[in-house]
Amino acid sequence: MRAIAAPFARLGEIFALRRTAAVLLDTYVGNQAGERILAGQIRRGHAESMQAAIWLSDLRGFTALSDRLSPQVIVEILNQYFDCQVPAIRKHGGEILKFMGDGLLAVFPISEDDGNSNGQPKQVCARVLDAAREARAGVDAMHYLSRDAVERFRFGVALHIGGVLFGNIGGSNRLDFTCIARGQSRREAGEDRRPAASHGGGVGGVCRSLRLRLD
Repeated sequence: MRAIAAPFARLGEIFALRRTAAVLLDTYVGNQAGERILAGQIRRGHAESMQAAIWLSDLRGFTALSDRLSPQVIVEILNQYFDCQVPAIRKHGGEILKFMGDGLLAVFPISEDDGNSNGQPKQVCARVLDAAREARAGVDAMHYLSRDAVERFRFGVALHIGGVLFGNIGGSNRLDFTCIARGQSRREAGEDRRPAASHGGGVGGVCRSLRLRLD
């Protein structure tokens, strides 16, 4: 027993370290990106093509807000604000790629033809809309008590469907795992509140015209 105790202890330590690394990567770069990094996909320019719905959102009036309030208060507000979006995005199959100040970039992968209907374009678009509605409800209910008044918040989200490159980009010794989409839409969301299933014009029209009035 003593002869095998040390090797088993070392093996347990390796598994524990790998699990810790997986949790940290999931927390900081997302599940899919974390899995790719652990698998050794860390070469600059290494990217895979995929079909996905892309989510890009921001907090309305953030510049004016940051001019009025202290950095500590802004961080508290941003954490509450992102808490309105992250659970909804992950619940509906999305992956958070990055936070950019008050901006959030997420991707909802579309499965290849593997028989999984939940990963098909129309179903993915419906899930993106559900996530957007839940996030909107959370932001609408959000408030922050400052010295002068109760702060209320609004956010906008641009949604796009199409082919993306998902992989490493950056400098020679500092990389980021992200997605790049040709013609990625940054349009402000419009007024059409119909569910995705009721949109005409085929799959392309479903997500390219996801127009929720989120302002």
